[in-house]
Amino acid sequence: MRGSRTGNLLSPRARRVVIFVAFASAVGFLVTLLYGKQLMAPAAGQRDSYGAGPLGHRAFAETFERLGYFVAQNRGARFDGTQSPMLFLEPQEKGRAGGFEHRLEEALASRSEAGLPTLVVLPKWQLAPSPDGVPLLIHDPVASFSVLGALTMPGDLHVVSGTGERRLEGTLGSFRIDVPSLQVFTRIGAYDEVLLDDAEGAVVVRTDTGAIVVSDPDAFHNYDFHRADHAALAFAILQVLGIEDTLVIDETFHGHGVTYSLGEALGEFPAVLLVIQALLLMFLVVMLGSSRFGPPTMDPPMGHGPQEAIAVAASVLSQGRGVSLLAHEYVRELVLDLHSRLGLPEHPSIDEQATRIDQVAQQRGALPRAVLLLARSRALTPKSVANTWALVQDAHAFRTELLAPARRRPTETSPRDRAAPSDREAA
Repeated sequence: MRGSRTGNLLSPRARRVVIFVAFASAVGFLVTLLYGKQLMAPAAGQRDSYGAGPLGHRAFAETFERLGYFVAQNRGARFDGTQSPMLFLEPQEKGRAGGFEHRLEEALASRSEAGLPTLVVLPKWQLAPSPDGVPLLIHDPVASFSVLGALTMPGDLHVVSGTGERRLEGTLGSFRIDVPSLQVFTRIGAYDEVLLDDAEGAVVVRTDTGAIVVSDPDAFHNYDFHRADHAALAFAILQVLGIEDTLVIDETFHGHGVTYSLGEALGEFPAVLLVIQALLLMFLVVMLGSSRFGPPTMDPPMGHGPQEAIAVAASVLSQGRGVSLLAHEYVRELVLDLHSRLGLPEHPSIDEQATRIDQVAQQRGALPRAVLLLARSRALTPKSVANTWALVQDAHAFRTELLAPARRRPTETSPRDRAAPSDREAA
């Protein structure tokens, strides 16, 4: 799209549109960078401490923050360096952080060897498509048993059918929880300790490695954590773990591990908006650089000095014009220049301009010579070389004299000189 003027790449309206789009994209990127997570709609199946959907654990994390605890979200590669209790809430079997892949079994083993407190909440649900297009939550025993395998904990899981309130009893106390269905352990290892159970099986177990395992995650989900006994149950479990002022929720095994790959980092939201912004600006720079803006620039006036002398000499030599003709042109241009510099009114012919210049010269006390110089230049012939140089010298002297600052006559006195006698008399 080209503008109306020759050489313009964009019209004024198109340039305003480009500026608006660039500015709006920059503002959009900054807003998304700062508030991107709040602007994103929560996914129904997001099972981490960032998730605000029904199966997330954001309410769990925010509740303990309001209680005065420091809740950290681990996204690094070290699992045995955190002395505070570390919570693995419905983890996946594998995670990636720091450019390396980590297995849940190795992470739990490293904490067990270091004797650090660990809580593992088993997964229970997965999203499955339905004929009407609405995702359904179905029981996911494969994910549950994969986490049990990472714990090296023998046991069987069973989902108690039916909904409603369930009563849990054990060394942790007595709690009433309300879940859609209860997932329990029907068999545990000989050295595992049951801390809380239901009539159908165990719910909270301490393994022989010291880790505490919760069989059902529904008691910790956002949609149900507002119940008093659910929050009290979570608090009781963390007290057994030895929580003081800090607890760490692992997010490495939810796909939130820190990555050192620039390509992967820029390919994720909201950093991908920065890439789009950079590509847009590069496109504009290349497009605008493909053609100049505005009309072609004119060469600046030569002014006075060697450049003007070279240009004039080149013109004379290239055209092969005689000296007498050049002298005539010189006088003619001199008259036009004087008429302009003196600010005289426009006259239709150069002879009238010369007459008016002579009138100004007479007023200034100079010898009027403009009309005479013009007449002499017209009378020149190619053979009158001596007369030619004399004419040029006279014309230059006349111009210099007429344009020189007016000098004071000897009889005139300045205001300062007139004031001097009275000042001396006053003194």
